[in-house]
Amino acid sequence: MWKFIKWTFLLAVLGGGGWLAYQWYEHQPTSAGDAFALIPPDAVFCIVTPDPVQAWREISDSRTWRHLQGNEYFASLTSAANSVDSLVRDNELLFDLIGSREVVMSAHMTGLKQYDFLFLVDLSHASAIKFVNDYVAEFDASGYRVTNEKYNGLDLWTVRDPEANSNLYLSFPDRFLAASYNRTILINALNRSRDTTAVHNAKFREEALRLPAGLLQLYVDYDGLPRFVSAYSNEGKEYLSGLARSLKSTALNVTLDDELLKAEGETLIHDSVQSYVQSLSKSGKGPTEFISIAPQRTAFAMAFGFNSFHEFFENFESNLKEDVSEYASYKSDLGRLENFLGIDLQKNFIDWIGDEVVVLEMQSAGGGEDLETALVIKAKNIEVARENLQLIETKLRRRTPVKFKAVDYRGYHINYLSMKGMFRILFGKFFDRFDKPYFTILNNFVIFSNHPQTLESIIDDYLDDVTLGRSDEFLDFRNEFENQGAVFIYVNTPTLFDALKILADEETRVSMSQNREYIAGFRHIGFQLVPRNNGFKTTLAERFVEPPKAMAEAATDSAEWTVEITGQAATITAPAESDPMALPYIYVRNLSAAEYTSTYSDGATHYTVSLQNGFKNGSYKEYYEDGTLKMKGHFRRDKRHGVWRLFDRDGKLLLRRTYDNGIITAESR
Repeated sequence: MWKFIKWTFLLAVLGGGGWLAYQWYEHQPTSAGDAFALIPPDAVFCIVTPDPVQAWREISDSRTWRHLQGNEYFASLTSAANSVDSLVRDNELLFDLIGSREVVMSAHMTGLKQYDFLFLVDLSHASAIKFVNDYVAEFDASGYRVTNEKYNGLDLWTVRDPEANSNLYLSFPDRFLAASYNRTILINALNRSRDTTAVHNAKFREEALRLPAGLLQLYVDYDGLPRFVSAYSNEGKEYLSGLARSLKSTALNVTLDDELLKAEGETLIHDSVQSYVQSLSKSGKGPTEFISIAPQRTAFAMAFGFNSFHEFFENFESNLKEDVSEYASYKSDLGRLENFLGIDLQKNFIDWIGDEVVVLEMQSAGGGEDLETALVIKAKNIEVARENLQLIETKLRRRTPVKFKAVDYRGYHINYLSMKGMFRILFGKFFDRFDKPYFTILNNFVIFSNHPQTLESIIDDYLDDVTLGRSDEFLDFRNEFENQGAVFIYVNTPTLFDALKILADEETRVSMSQNREYIAGFRHIGFQLVPRNNGFKTTLAERFVEPPKAMAEAATDSAEWTVEITGQAATITAPAESDPMALPYIYVRNLSAAEYTSTYSDGATHYTVSLQNGFKNGSYKEYYEDGTLKMKGHFRRDKRHGVWRLFDRDGKLLLRRTYDNGIITAESR
């Protein structure tokens, strides 16, 4: 029996091994045929392995699997699977009975934060009685207790493992071996086998006809997805529920090529449900060009593409009309905004938007754990976009007390739009985070952010050629997807790791911390939806990179910097070999503050800086740990201006510099 339990556990690993490694972040034609009729309708997902032995060989030979085996926790989970080769070689009956037969595994919620699996093996012409007779004696001899009962005319075997205090339940409905560690799940499957009115799990069966055979096939039913994800995190329930209402199912054929796990297939949507997703499916596809300006420190990117934003917006409005109250609220908000500003949002904003809108989340340029967020909008004609944004700015100055002058940063203007709620109205609730944003223009893109320093850091990376479009590693990964799509999501796992920990529940967070090195090995994760028929062509890919390389490339030179996070700002002190008058990295969270003071760990003042609208503006004083003045000067609209002085610990002047809008014009010692 111990051999069979090991094999049963192997089936779970084959189905979920790659998925388990990055389950913290998120989450075929086959001959499964009548197996789908046995799967209870509450299945969250289903995995089919046409040839478990061959699938195991491919997985166990991959660099990804070998890497995971170096982790004590993961190795303990898969210790049974490690002996599969000898298990098959030493047991011809097991090999003949199961080895080359198709295995189906489905996942079912069994509690608030618990789920378990149903395993189905197509025995075809094999004899269930022969199987039982050959193995029951061995089960007993191995220390397991085996009991048998009848359920609806079927034999139901319970194999008790006293040491692990667990039960494995087995039965043989029709030509299948059905097994589960949860009795209720197995009983539900047996009930379906005796229900003449039961039909195939329609969502899985409908898509099974479309997929070729591969390493394994994955089917997802979105109705159960919110409950499944809640087992790991309570965040994002509203968005997951929205997806469950919009999407029907996904079917993917999974392949593994040493370092690349790739799944391709189709996602079906609910035609009868008006949704954001349906608007995207009707609006064509667009290129993924944001990578030319997105920093390489991008942790998460979600890009929407369409034939034109105008077309998408019409579909978006059409879908809103299905909900009378929501549409009335939307039109009211839109009308108030237009009346207040005296503009036409269609003409002055919507019409110049091109075929791409992107949300970026980036690692802080200063190396802190906080993510910087930006909204990137591609313009059909950037000069038309610039003219209309200037018009909106002019209208805002006349109607609001905000007096903000554009700041020039390395040749690029940073402006401010005090338009509360505009992006929520235009793009939906997901974009509500961009409220009263600053913006700048790079190439054909208008970039918005709630914090001006985020725009400065994006400009820095763009001018320094540190963008995704300049990364050979990223571009190689990007080639796994089509050039155009409706949705493209990219995740850099090492960079996003800390943000994901915040979203997870306590138990998952602890596990993530303990296994950071191994999770970070799954460096690049991408997901794409391309409109097709009544749904989307779907591609999911994950690129594995050895952890030392992944961590080293994802990190900044933080080992050379002193990191200090206090109150409303993060301070990163420059390396010793840098400019003696280099400033610490100052990222002030409170944009309404007139001044910010940073302190050392003992409470002594590190520096004070005057602020205006989030920019450094006015006096700056920096101190040594003993309170002695180190440096002083002034900022004008975020740039050093005038005379700056640097002192040693005895108060002696070391360096005197004169700046003109950030440019050094004179220096003396």
